[in-house]
Amino acid sequence: MSITGTCCGWKRPSPSAFGTPIRPCGYTRASDYFRNYTQYGNSLNGIESQCRRLFAEIRHQVAKALYRNTVNELFAHQKSPRKRVMTERQVHLLNLLLARGDMRLFDLGEPSRHFYRVKNPHKTLIRDLNYLIGLQAINAKKVADKSDFLISINLEWPTQITETEFFRHAKELPKAKVHGFLSS
Repeated sequence: MSITGTCCGWKRPSPSAFGTPIRPCGYTRASDYFRNYTQYGNSLNGIESQCRRLFAEIRHQVAKALYRNTVNELFAHQKSPRKRVMTERQVHLLNLLLARGDMRLFDLGEPSRHFYRVKNPHKTLIRDLNYLIGLQAINAKKVADKSDFLISINLEWPTQITETEFFRHAKELPKAKVHGFLSS
């Protein structure tokens, strides 16, 4: 084995002795990592932005699942047959909005037609939307041309509503008009 070169007073073996290159005195793996990081920093920024985007999508899907579970749990406890039918329609409406995202009121009539088989489906749809807006489960904003509304889901609603508050709102649902001439 031949000895060549000195570094800080120590004699080092030649590179051919062990098959490894000679490194400077201040060399550490951390300095090599730092050099590679600064050299490939732009690609790491791209990976970071993709991870953030993916995390935001996962968070959004978890919020939708929590919303769906909360709706199914709270709306399932209605006792009277009329309220059960109303809440069943509202759950279908909320699931439709969850699946499709923001929708205009005008565009909401066609996909919701199959679960609004009543004498006046548009009036029933508006009543259900007003109830859900009152619960703050959905949001309605006027569109720029002011001829329509944009209906969207409030994904923060499950963290804002309590069971007590929900059932207080459920008691405020309109009563059935069984004896119309008596209730006037």
